[in-house]
Amino acid sequence: MAKKERQKRSARQERQQKRAEREAQKAAATDKGPGSSKKAARAKDDDAAAKKGSQSAKLAKTKKKGRIRSYFSGVRTELRRVQWPSRPELINYSVAAIVMLIVVGVVVYIVDLGFVNLFRLYTGLRG
Repeated sequence: MAKKERQKRSARQERQQKRAEREAQKAAATDKGPGSSKKAARAKDDDAAAKKGSQSAKLAKTKKKGRIRSYFSGVRTELRRVQWPSRPELINYSVAAIVMLIVVGVVVYIVDLGFVNLFRLYTGLRG
């Protein structure tokens, strides 16, 4: 489990580094002065290093909290990211689910009746 977490963390850090590099390149492309692009790139590198430091501090805090607390804090952050459906969408989805349950129930009932009648014909028993 720890290996997977380390791999995820390193992949996340790589993505952040690449994102910071792209932003630095965009900033360098938008700046038109010869000295300003170097300063902007240096500032971006400093920002990326500061973000890395804050991430390691956050990870250390989550490790201290304990597994259960960190799990529930992760659940909370994920629930904040969820795009919840509006009321009309929720009603439409609920109605569709209920209708499909009824349709599938009727189909299963009909198939069951068919099998029961086939067994009656085959065995000659009344049940």
